[in-house]
Amino acid sequence: MEARSNMSVGSRAVGYQRVSRTQQGDRFGLVRQENAIRAFAEDGSWHYLRSLVDLGVSRLVQPSRRPAFSALMAAAGRREFDMVVIESIDRLGSGRGVWDAVEGLAGAGVPTAVSALRVDDLYRLGRPAVELLAAHAVAEVDDLRRRTQGGIQAKAQATGAPHIGGRPPFGYRVAREKHYASHLEIDLSEARTITEVVDLLLRDGMSFAAAAARLNAEGRP
Repeated sequence: MEARSNMSVGSRAVGYQRVSRTQQGDRFGLVRQENAIRAFAEDGSWHYLRSLVDLGVSRLVQPSRRPAFSALMAAAGRREFDMVVIESIDRLGSGRGVWDAVEGLAGAGVPTAVSALRVDDLYRLGRPAVELLAAHAVAEVDDLRRRTQGGIQAKAQATGAPHIGGRPPFGYRVAREKHYASHLEIDLSEARTITEVVDLLLRDGMSFAAAAARLNAEGRP
């Protein structure tokens, strides 16, 4: 998926990075984000200035309550840069806080670019699409973490991620195994629908409502 805007050559870009655990800053977490942000800025011929980093901050903490993101917003208000670049949308968090952050930056005249999505301005996609992408990204991160961690957590993986009740998020289904609690697993059919929605939004330039209407007309879930 790719949606590159018309940000001018030489636009001033600032990165925003976040890791949940302080130890990640000493390993590959911040290095990976920094490299991705720099590469995306260079690809757009933007002038990368620096990155602001929230170290040891959970994605559950609202962006407005994070030290580095608060400083980012203040600098945006002073027009110290032209755009913000993040590695992936889950760096902003999860839930409605993601859109609030994107909208807040847009209100200051600063677009939010995401290197993993190859998107220059999240705000242009609209709230429904941004929240869908954020939810999908968070689910992927959770699934990857659950599948790759070793030791005690690898043993816990055998029971899957506990499902505490309620309707599962779109793209997932509740799985039940004998002797184990119910847990969530990826629903491949719904996951394909998510991918198609993103393609219609970014590749074909459809609105979220038009994409939904098209898939509904085709009898898609």
